[in-house]
Amino acid sequence: MSPEDQGVVKADVAIVGAGPGGYVAAIRAAQLGLRVVLIEKDELRGTCLNKGCIPTKAMLASTHLFSALRRGEEFGISVGEVKADVARMVQRKDRIVSTLVKGVQYLL
Repeated sequence: MSPEDQGVVKADVAIVGAGPGGYVAAIRAAQLGLRVVLIEKDELRGTCLNKGCIPTKAMLASTHLFSALRRGEEFGISVGEVKADVARMVQRKDRIVSTLVKGVQYLL
């Protein structure tokens, strides 16, 4: 029985954590010709891209724009009634995350 049949993976380097530091390290090690195993208990790409920094910034951008539009009169700009469509804000956030996830997947 080969090591692979027993669930053994041969690698030159094992990287624990597939967030920004982990996947960048894995890519660089592979570029240098090393056999790499990337270990992640959750989703590849880490918390920042999936649940933290990126989704938060996308939602904040929408809410900042909403706030600015509501204050348009202060700046001499009339835009009429401004409404927030939270479902569309979430869809926008999801598109941004999906695009960035695909970029990371392509690199791996």
